[in-house]
Amino acid sequence: MEQKKKSKVAVYALAGGGVVILLLLLVLFVTLVAKSMGGMGSVTLMAQWLDGQTLSLDLETPPPPENGDSIEAGKAIFEMRCIACHGIKGDGKGKRANELKTRPADFTSGFFKWKSTLDPAPTNLDLFKVIGRGLHGTAMLPWPALRPAETWQVVYYIKTLSDLFEENQPKPVNISGPTRSIPSSILLGKKVYEKAKCYECHGFEGRGDGQKAGKLKDYKGLPIKPRNFIEETLKRGNELDEIYLTIATGLNGTPMAAYSKTLSEDEMISLAYYIRSIARKPAGQGMISAAMHMTPDEQMGMMIDHVMKPNVLRPNLNK
Repeated sequence: MEQKKKSKVAVYALAGGGVVILLLLLVLFVTLVAKSMGGMGSVTLMAQWLDGQTLSLDLETPPPPENGDSIEAGKAIFEMRCIACHGIKGDGKGKRANELKTRPADFTSGFFKWKSTLDPAPTNLDLFKVIGRGLHGTAMLPWPALRPAETWQVVYYIKTLSDLFEENQPKPVNISGPTRSIPSSILLGKKVYEKAKCYECHGFEGRGDGQKAGKLKDYKGLPIKPRNFIEETLKRGNELDEIYLTIATGLNGTPMAAYSKTLSEDEMISLAYYIRSIARKPAGQGMISAAMHMTPDEQMGMMIDHVMKPNVLRPNLNK
């Protein structure tokens, strides 16, 4: 009997040791990838992002001119870093696309989800934010290795893939400030959540398990799941403005409608406060915690080969 107990203890110890080793290897891998994406500073940024934090952006450096040279530079970066998922044509048919739970954006389709406008087209800044900050829970990682000018160049190139951008820049919606205390806003937001029937998709507790959750499809007829606010980091992050924009402008090409047509500004900002109050919060516990909570798509984003080539283009881009 004593021997059996010792054997069980040994097995548990080996199993526990194996988990620790795997975790350490995962942390080492994430660290190496993050370092390859922009130096040791990027390791900290990647840990923060994987933890669910919203990364700050350099919006003070003036963008380069939106001209032929910038577009060509952006195309070179896109073909080095983006085609594994988005495809050489930008149609979301890259060689790794089918391996991802959240499919890469098809820039040729004219459907852009993450925007601040009620128009189909996003602003330049909208595209800049997605590239610079990434989308939590997906293989779309932030790109700290790119300088601001390089990010803008990629934005300019992406715009050439759709005829949506032939007209002038669309106008972003107005983001309202709170008109009441935060507790009052959260209380009203909960009522708005029920009024707008958010529970039909996101569930009564916000766990993405509403009665319509299993029936939703995107514009291509592919299944799409509503966000689980409780257990998943919001794709745009927990910043109030970003939550508000998702509510106000919707997610183009998905069942998530633009509620600026049916809700008042006060209702939308209150709903944003409520969603933020129930949403998963960053743990702030460093790389180990961040690595433990990576989604399969985030892991795939780490593994895609173009991530491991951070500075190949620098000599040409600086000419």
